[in-house]
Amino acid sequence: MIGSTGFSTGRYVWLHGLEGEHGLNTWDIYSSMFSPHNGYVLEYSSDKTIPGIAAGLYTGRIKPVVSDGSIVLVGHSMGGLVARELMSHSEKIRGVITVATAHNGSCLLKNTLNGSVADCFSGAIKMANSAIDASLRSGIFSGVPVTSLAAPLIAPVTVFRNKTVNTTLFLLKHALQGATGIYKLGHPCIKDMLPGSRFLTALNGRAYDVPVLNIYGAEDHWQVVRALGSLSQMDKVKDPHHLDVSYDKEYVTALQSGMAFIYQVQHAHTLVYNALGVVARFLPWIWITRELVLKARYNWDELYRYLETGLHTDLASAMGATRYELQNYCIPNGFDLKQLTCRSKYLPVVAENDGVLSRMDAYFYPVTNQIVYNVRVAGVNHQEMGNHVAMRQLMNEVINLKLYGDAFAQ
Repeated sequence: MIGSTGFSTGRYVWLHGLEGEHGLNTWDIYSSMFSPHNGYVLEYSSDKTIPGIAAGLYTGRIKPVVSDGSIVLVGHSMGGLVARELMSHSEKIRGVITVATAHNGSCLLKNTLNGSVADCFSGAIKMANSAIDASLRSGIFSGVPVTSLAAPLIAPVTVFRNKTVNTTLFLLKHALQGATGIYKLGHPCIKDMLPGSRFLTALNGRAYDVPVLNIYGAEDHWQVVRALGSLSQMDKVKDPHHLDVSYDKEYVTALQSGMAFIYQVQHAHTLVYNALGVVARFLPWIWITRELVLKARYNWDELYRYLETGLHTDLASAMGATRYELQNYCIPNGFDLKQLTCRSKYLPVVAENDGVLSRMDAYFYPVTNQIVYNVRVAGVNHQEMGNHVAMRQLMNEVINLKLYGDAFAQ
């Protein structure tokens, strides 16, 4: 909160993002670490337009105490747009640091509002249940001797349903629904963040002498899953007692475990398929059941590929974080892994993103000769920007070591 005393040179104002006024603040850790005596975390309501938020902050919180010095604004996500809008209100701003900010609008926000973001996790759950049902139909209820031969399918299929389908995928589904649900609120500021909005068109057409340091994240593979893992434990992510601890691997590990179970199930289908081939020589009706096992195996193959790449490509597409590359790929022809069918095709590839914004959304394009630094921070997702070892090192270089000049430094 801003106090009643005036700013001295080098004061820092830290601004949170959309709905960030609820609970712990994104900047609580870094404010106390980098500006313990000359920094303030400002909270604001997200129920106005971005220009309305900026005007209210300036008139009621900043103007009364900014008269005797210059300030540096540090904004996360929507807070970065609020910080840029504040440049229109005061000549005392000597530097702006934007972090994970949709300078060009949020593609995910647009696709959420127009209903084109597919519920990928629900799709994965449906696909998994179809594979499980196909396996059970293929052998468990066929009678002796198929029931005995199909026993290797039962344990891994049951474990996969309980551990991956009913737990991990279900939790991921609700985490994504909760994360995107905030976009459906009726706040006017949400419309300001749409690509091509009147606000962004005007904002991106203004030229200022104030330098901007723009920091954007480039999370590792399975970016959305990592961001949702951080989101599910935001109280820990924003707790100073957990400095530099990453919480983005919870769902990654769970999905990897699920894929390991799928591998067991695939292997079990191969064993059952081969065993039924011997029995079918004496009991011809089993040939039909054997083909059902093969069909079920194909269902598991499809599920494995979707959890490994397809799911994450679909989510990245919702963020506008995909590009197409010509690739050669080969798939097994039946159960004989040596018989491969190979093709060349343009396939979608996940482009850089932080689990919420693509690099294209977050990149800052300067107007005329304005000084702008676009800095990529690797391995950091949208939720971790206020507590991650890579971000802390970068902020130290900016504020204490003056790596980007005096405008952002102490």
